[in-house]
Amino acid sequence: MTTTLPDIAARLAERPGAVALVESRKGFSRTTRRGELMGHCHHIARALHDAGVRPGHKAVVMTRDAHDLTAVSYALGLLGAVPVLIEPRAEVGRCLQDVAPDVFIGEPPAQWGRRALGWGRPHVRISLVTGSSPLPAGRRLTTRTPADGTPPPPSASPTATDRPSSPSRPAPRDGPRAPSTATPRWPVSSTR
Repeated sequence: MTTTLPDIAARLAERPGAVALVESRKGFSRTTRRGELMGHCHHIARALHDAGVRPGHKAVVMTRDAHDLTAVSYALGLLGAVPVLIEPRAEVGRCLQDVAPDVFIGEPPAQWGRRALGWGRPHVRISLVTGSSPLPAGRRLTTRTPADGTPPPPSASPTATDRPSSPSRPAPRDGPRAPSTATPRWPVSSTR
């Protein structure tokens, strides 16, 4: 039996108060409920879409944070993009060259490594930063809602050193991709 992302989303929606994810490290523990996780996924999917991520894009996700990894991966799937998870200790440069990702989503250390070591050049067209460490050049992808329940602010605009996504940018080596005219695929929650 195959489980699809819509199946997972439907199962998470069945019991929104049930625990979906428990993070525990160095004396810190956080529980995320199913409803919260799906809310974060929908927010992230909208932010990714606004940043230019489209169906069929390959998106590398490099983060040690369990919540961000789960929520960003689900959000990419909701958009029809392909999450590519790479072990940070693996041969990252070779992996990224083989994958030829359109999108790179990662914590600041992964972003710094990507820039310093040339990971993903010339393929990466959209770079988004997760986590709470100092911000390297790139757009911030907010992955959690504040404790007061207010929606997070929209992702920041790119810094001067970030390469904006534009139609004039050369196509990736594996061939051009047609722009998507389809409406986003993520389900919109009727309750907020």
